[in-house]
Amino acid sequence: MEKKVELKVGDKVRILDGSKEDNYYGEWVDGMSDFVGMVGTITEIFGSGTRRGCFLSKGCGGYNYDLRYLQKVEEKVEEKAESGVDHKPTQNTRILDYMQEFGGITQLEALRDLGVMRLASRISDMRRLGYDIESETVPVKNRWGETCYIKKYKLGGDKE
Repeated sequence: MEKKVELKVGDKVRILDGSKEDNYYGEWVDGMSDFVGMVGTITEIFGSGTRRGCFLSKGCGGYNYDLRYLQKVEEKVEEKAESGVDHKPTQNTRILDYMQEFGGITQLEALRDLGVMRLASRISDMRRLGYDIESETVPVKNRWGETCYIKKYKLGGDKE
């Protein structure tokens, strides 16, 4: 995964999963997975070319992060609490990221993978915000082999 890195000190970035990268700058360690999805500010950059790493603001674990596995975020995403600490990703953000990565999401996946209990409510919230989210009814088998139908939500297009 070689891509041009155009990040600088002071940029707000979301931490992406680099655990599968054999050539990760520094080394991906187990504790880093706890910070995937979090947003921080680049405080220092080191290395050269496409092999560059950085440190992020407090609250991001104190690890060296490979710049290729950081995603620049818009300033409006970076609202801070009165304490000045970066917010963790919202349920809506996690659901949107999940649908982009896996092509869709069901209630079971939302609960199991994201800890979201009320997926339909979050989908309704996002639709009110202008996101084009489609739903389809898909057949699944229950434990007795009977066909049941569940909703699967997926992104239909860009936010209006």
